[in-house]
Amino acid sequence: MWRTDIKLNADKFRKIDAHSHIQVLGYPFNVSITPEEFLSLMEAYNIEIAIISDVNNDNIAKIVKEYPDKLVGIYWPNPRDEKSINETEKFLEKYEFRGIKLHPLLNMFSPSDPRVEKIMKIAEEFNVHVQIHSGHPPTSLPWQIEELARKFPEVKIVMVHMGHGNAYYIQGAIEIAGRNENIYLETSGMPMPSKIAEAYEVAPRRVVFGIDLPCHHPVVEIAKVLISGLNEKGMKRVFYENAKVLL
Repeated sequence: MWRTDIKLNADKFRKIDAHSHIQVLGYPFNVSITPEEFLSLMEAYNIEIAIISDVNNDNIAKIVKEYPDKLVGIYWPNPRDEKSINETEKFLEKYEFRGIKLHPLLNMFSPSDPRVEKIMKIAEEFNVHVQIHSGHPPTSLPWQIEELARKFPEVKIVMVHMGHGNAYYIQGAIEIAGRNENIYLETSGMPMPSKIAEAYEVAPRRVVFGIDLPCHHPVVEIAKVLISGLNEKGMKRVFYENAKVLL
């Protein structure tokens, strides 16, 4: 699965992968990746830095400590678990995680849950961005994320997958980014390359490239940006410059 010999005309672009995981995913995903496999893909496709997370935060802390120049950890709390919320500050401070990951679908909570607000207040205090999975009802629709973004206008919120696979959700995500300056759109898993260019027209400094390893391969996600219709300046921003702000 993890071939590194597929060539793309993208070597001239520096890249930051704003959203991936080093983890083992069982049924129904049935995919996994090791740190060594992950780093070989980074080298093959000119990815300088990757932002990674997993429900196993201790494992991410261990991996990031081993590869501090390549990998940046963000903390994955479960808002339904009080202990998990309470450990947020520890991972941001002690382990120097540089963001927070929320997955309303996997952990089954609403973005409007008051417990989520506790986490958002910590993000605001530490001045770190928050990544939120988007594109699946009933918990992660773009408009639900917009409500949270309006409550915390000082927190940079990355709408992971920018609406995912539904054209209405994707278009909704773009429109939401257009009217909320703290909303960023991440490209992985979203199947319509032209929507990347459309999002860039609305929010040129808030569209970021992501891969979502181990679910997707860099070739697919890089190709989407290359054929999106962006000019070279736009590709440089999406592949690299916009994500620098999150770090």
